[in-house]
Amino acid sequence: RERERMMIEEKEREALVERMRELPKVALHRHLSGSVRMSTLKYAYALNVLGDAGKASEVADETVLEHYCIVKQVKDLSECMDRFVHTQAIFQDYDIIERVAFEVVEDAALDNVRVFELRYSPQYLQVVAPERMTLAGVHEAVMKGIKRACEKYTNICVGVIGILDRHLPVEQVEQSAAFMFANKQDFVALDLANDEVHFDSLSFKHIFQEAKQKHGLNVTIHSGEVPDDRSPTWVKNAITELGATRIGHGIHVVRDAEITKFAADQGVVFEVCPTSNLLTNGVSSLAEHPIADMLNKHKLKVTISTDDPGLFHMDSLSMELVTAIEQCGLTEQQVVAAQQTAYDASFIPDAVKSKYWKK
Repeated sequence: RERERMMIEEKEREALVERMRELPKVALHRHLSGSVRMSTLKYAYALNVLGDAGKASEVADETVLEHYCIVKQVKDLSECMDRFVHTQAIFQDYDIIERVAFEVVEDAALDNVRVFELRYSPQYLQVVAPERMTLAGVHEAVMKGIKRACEKYTNICVGVIGILDRHLPVEQVEQSAAFMFANKQDFVALDLANDEVHFDSLSFKHIFQEAKQKHGLNVTIHSGEVPDDRSPTWVKNAITELGATRIGHGIHVVRDAEITKFAADQGVVFEVCPTSNLLTNGVSSLAEHPIADMLNKHKLKVTISTDDPGLFHMDSLSMELVTAIEQCGLTEQQVVAAQQTAYDASFIPDAVKSKYWKK
């Protein structure tokens, strides 16, 4: 009987996985630099570490996982950032940037993601080889990769979010923002990312005010990701001071009932990434992840994303939805409803995204 029960459970799970794969999806929170697929990580390791790209087929999965990926829970988010140094070093020239941009969109399209927002920092990629790459060249390579993928896969639309890094000097961030403003036709929004514990977001208030008021760009802010009692205040500042209508992660807003209610009343949308939160030690376990409470108790608008699927060695958004159901306490109905929430919250113009939704 036990074997019979296990077989039934296995079949039920297979059916759930299949439904999630077939479900038209919306991905709002994915980083270009953290979404490099395994075959390209092997190529990069062979080229950059072994000094011979021809040895890519000889590189073991375990070697790649150890060098580039986070598959076990780290001490904190800053330790995770250190691992990013290895993945950042992959982007040595325009060709690899274009290749990764193409592959990230291709992977999303093959996962039946219909509306896809991809974020990246031009400056973060350009500093890898400043002697031979410019911000304009980096951006052109990203856009070429995306365009090529969208020509091959006609079931997906892509919006690009420009990331500004809060750990950098304000003057440097202003230069990055100026580049994005000059190319605003290619961006749907601006984001502020990286270490929130040691770097104050309010230093960049003037940049985000200009982004919204002068350039018509939307704003999403990485905030409330770490288990810190200041997280709710950081989230509120992102909304009231920086003009965010969406929050990247934001899961620790629930530490303050009043601010959580404020976020709910404002209709702020949270881009929640459960596996990422687990591996970066934002939560101690998926069973204790607040996403179910965010929906059920606090009535927050919640979406589900993968953050950095290459870095975290994740299968797909489809499987992250399965994880949300099996381990975070969400119902299948809630996961399906989250796709509509994400569609409504997407910064891609309605005239564009409506052609790809429920098609």
